[in-house]
Amino acid sequence: ASLARRDYGETVDDVIANFPWWFASNFRKYSGRWNDLPVDAPLLIVGEAPGAEEDAQGLPFVGAAGQLLTELLREIGLDRKKDVFITNVLKCKPPDNRTPESAEIAACLPLLYRQIEVIAPRMLLLLGRIAAHALLDRPDSIAKLRGTPHVFRGVPALVTYHPAAILRNPEYRAPAAEDFKRVARLLKEENDHGASR
Repeated sequence: ASLARRDYGETVDDVIANFPWWFASNFRKYSGRWNDLPVDAPLLIVGEAPGAEEDAQGLPFVGAAGQLLTELLREIGLDRKKDVFITNVLKCKPPDNRTPESAEIAACLPLLYRQIEVIAPRMLLLLGRIAAHALLDRPDSIAKLRGTPHVFRGVPALVTYHPAAILRNPEYRAPAAEDFKRVARLLKEENDHGASR
């Protein structure tokens, strides 16, 4: 079954299907798996790009980094299969798992923008430098960007360390956990504000 349609009649599947050239082939393995993800998720998480395991399975954030992300979400009471839509800036693994190039990011951003528009989350959580720089258009370090709410096209956004970076630098674990707690607080505030209207 297709994802539930928003008011203007477009699904995330439609967005992918209507995208040009290499998405039709390179992204095919992912397009069949969108139905595993909640289209009405209050939180949309954006990472960098698929790694080897993600590329093989056609799902974002699997493997050790995915397990850590699931753990961080569980600590704030969120189920990644019910409460969160997870995607990446790049939709295909870069060669040799290298850092995405600016041209690759530019090619993928229109699709990410449409995903955000179609899903209409209450909050964005940007994992790592690539996601933060791509959506906030600021060159600052993660250390400077985290801890302060940002806004992307009217949607509140928070920045934290990428789970892969946390695995390489265990000292990032505690500040990342604080960032996730901040996400939970802001989501609750948004929910309470919406309920009082």
